[in-house]
This record gives sequence, C-alpha cells and structure tokens, in this order.
Amino acid sequence: MNDVEHEPDQSLYLPLPFAVRWESALDRAMRQGGWHCFIAPPQSGKTMSNRHKAVTERAQKTSDGRTEMRVGIGWSANHKPLVLRSLARDIGGPRFAMLAGRELSVADMIRKVLMRLIIINNAHNLDATQWQELLTLDDVTLGSPGGIRPAIVLSSAYAELPLASLARRPDLLGQVQKRLRNPTYIPGHDRDEVKEGLRLILERDAPELIRDRPHDHASLIFNLLTEPVFLVDGVKAVSSVDLYEFSRRLVAYRRKHRDESIAECVRAAAARLKKEQLTLVKSKQERIAKAQAATEAA
Repeated sequence: MNDVEHEPDQSLYLPLPFAVRWESALDRAMRQGGWHCFIAPPQSGKTMSNRHKAVTERAQKTSDGRTEMRVGIGWSANHKPLVLRSLARDIGGPRFAMLAGRELSVADMIRKVLMRLIIINNAHNLDATQWQELLTLDDVTLGSPGGIRPAIVLSSAYAELPLASLARRPDLLGQVQKRLRNPTYIPGHDRDEVKEGLRLILERDAPELIRDRPHDHASLIFNLLTEPVFLVDGVKAVSSVDLYEFSRRLVAYRRKHRDESIAECVRAAAARLKKEQLTLVKSKQERIAKAQAATEAA
C-alpha cells in the first residue's frame, strides 16, 4: 500500500488495452451516477489511466467559454486525511487546498466546474477519517437539492475495501454499505492484448525493433510474464507495469545482441525482469520479518 501520493508521468501514457478497458468503465460510471468500486491488481496502470481520464475530460469548453473539469481525483493514503485536501488541490491548486472548511469549499468548486466524476485513487487505503470526509462531501453538500451530484469511483487494488476501520462507527459503516455496489473487477492483459500492448510501446519507444516483430511472440511473452513471481492472487494476466518494464529490457538487450534470435532476446529480457522481481520480493519479505521481530521484542 502506498503511504504517499504518487503522480504518474503522463508523457508515458499509452492507450494499452487495460487503459482502454478501465477508462471505458469510468465512462459508464459517469453516466450512471452513484458509487462504484473498480478493482485491478497492483501495477495494472490504474493511477495512470485515472489521471489521463481527468486530464482529457477537463479540456472541454462550455458554451459561455468556461473550462469544464468533469473528472477530479482524490487520493487516499495510509493514516493521512488526503481525500479532500488532494481533491481541493486537484480543483484549485495548493492554496485552495489549504482553505479552512474545505468540505464546503470543495463542494462549491465541484458545482462551478461541472464535475461529473470523482475518482478516489488508492481506495484500499481509506481509513475512518477519510470515509467520514467522503461521506460528508457526498451526503451533506453534494446531495443538496438542485446540485450536481457526481458519480464516485473507488479505485482499488484489492477486492476487500478497508471497512474494518469503521467497526467502531456503525453509523458510518451503514452509510458506506448503502452506497456501495458490487465491486467490478477489471483484468490485466491477456495473450492477444500483450501483442497489441507491446506493439504500441515499441512503436513509440523503439520503432527500429518493430521489423523484428517481437510482438509475434506474444504467447511466449504472456507465459513468461505470468510465472508465479509476477502474479497477484494467482490471476493469469500481464500488468501494464510489467509490460512496460519487459519492453525496456527487451530493447536494451536486443540493441546489444543483434546476432541472437528475437525469441532468445525475449527470453533473456523476461529472465532479467524475473530476477529483479525475485529480489524485490525477497527484500519485502525481509522487511516484514524484521518488523514482526521488532513488534514481538517490544
């Protein structure tokens, strides 16, 4: 889980199949209204797609010349009441984010910019304070008669939202449960989508490799990038981040080993990524073990 806000570099955005699927789901939520929970594994590309949706939607102009901001993003991070503060900054910048009584200020700004969708990024980190902020924004202010009531999407990496934090607040828990619909799971890339996604990445980052047609080895790439070390909850799909990272290593390896077949380069690039992933997993396990040992010692 992330403890800080992490803004993706939008210059890296590509309409990979997952991004298209995720943003289509956001479109449906915006049309339907209400609360929604969209789930995809870590590293799928949710944050990048959320920000891209916000940037593209806010470029629209009204008949009187105003710029609409149809999509806003609030962040949730462990033990930090970021939802309203980050949503305020998204709408009006850092100074607006620091205004007193931001619940009322944010709601007023939402009406002024004609916002139709609020995305709560990293919703799997919501704590009781953040749930309270979100409910206040939705129920007390946005629910006023005649006002615009945007759809709210909880963007999460895990199917189980952190409702345990509301165990001591049955009133809040009931309000959240009343609003939530069944979560919608949005999968990563399948075999065919790996081919399309890799082609898009190479066309932008290394067009000279297109003639080698590494994307024709999509089935092999899919098998290599769905080995257990890459999977979350055992779901066989390739995340956007793994596809980007694989393509970087493939490009670097191919440029140094032109004498090898493209299939050999594919295997070598995947092996490098796997080794790095195993190192990260081991490091994480060691950190967890140390933390547990420290807790037990205390």
